[in-house]
Amino acid sequence: VGEQAQRLRTIEKLAARRLQDLAKLGAFVVQKTATVAELETLASYSGENNFRIKRIQVLDSHETPPHRHLNLVLHDVSLAGRDFARLPVRLLEHHGRVGLAFLRPPDLPDPPLQGWIESGRDGDQSFMLVIPADTDSQTFLQSACGSDQYFVRFLASTLEDALLNRYAHCPPGGWEAARVRKWLPVARALVRQLEQIPARLHYDRGVAAPGPQGGTWSFDLSNVFFAGRSFARLAWDWRPAAHGEQGEIVLRLAEDSAAPLLAWPHHDDHTPATEVAVKFEPVSWGATPRGANGSALEATDHAFLRSLVAELPVLVDKLAEEHGLAAKEQKHFLKLARRAAASQLHLST
Repeated sequence: VGEQAQRLRTIEKLAARRLQDLAKLGAFVVQKTATVAELETLASYSGENNFRIKRIQVLDSHETPPHRHLNLVLHDVSLAGRDFARLPVRLLEHHGRVGLAFLRPPDLPDPPLQGWIESGRDGDQSFMLVIPADTDSQTFLQSACGSDQYFVRFLASTLEDALLNRYAHCPPGGWEAARVRKWLPVARALVRQLEQIPARLHYDRGVAAPGPQGGTWSFDLSNVFFAGRSFARLAWDWRPAAHGEQGEIVLRLAEDSAAPLLAWPHHDDHTPATEVAVKFEPVSWGATPRGANGSALEATDHAFLRSLVAELPVLVDKLAEEHGLAAKEQKHFLKLARRAAASQLHLST
């Protein structure tokens, strides 16, 4: 009996020691979980035209030069009608060049970018690099569709805001503040480099159809991006030059979309005009592009209109393909499109 009691006491000691070990392990797991949670951004970030990131989770980082990166996970992402429950990305600095790495795990059916070009693989997932200083990335950014162009810039500015928010709320002098201090300048540099990309018109899809009047054409562009501005839709008509006239385009105010021009005209009752005509005139030396009230046309609006008119030859090719224009007719409209692109512009309501 004494021997059996001794064995029971030994088992109780071992069990108690085991329970202590489990308690320590549990405390460690809770601490690690809290550590990760501290780096989570709880605010929801909303952009224009149904772009949204509900939560950003900041994970570990690789700090050994020349290939540094910060691992992040975007949760509940909406990209103008495309939804992702989870998107892994990396903020990176390679040889001093900042950028993003978009990762595509095998369970992700659609890539996060519509113009996906695989840059390489990391284990079982592919990735695409977007580094503004890199030649391949510059080619992508110059030709990207409107949604991709906006998402890259929206994500970069959101990461800057998220890191700045964490830095403002984390204990000064702690490990979290130190990590944010390392990566906030990278996010800021990325935003600035993206802003320096030459402005041009980007859109996802263009629909061309015969216009309301004979010899005119209507265009409807979706998810348009230009110089930091984004529109869900851009609806407009092209009335080519005829009978000695220079022709014009007519911008229409689309429902549930921002006005295409910063200086969009308003009526006397302060309601916005439903449409604005942009007339083409022969270029005269020293003349200034005019707004609807005769004043100088705002520089950003002028650049946007120039970019839109420059797209006319591309849209004429789409017209020829979708509506079976004869070669002679296509050549005629291309000539008018190029004439429009070389004209001077002014607005009239």
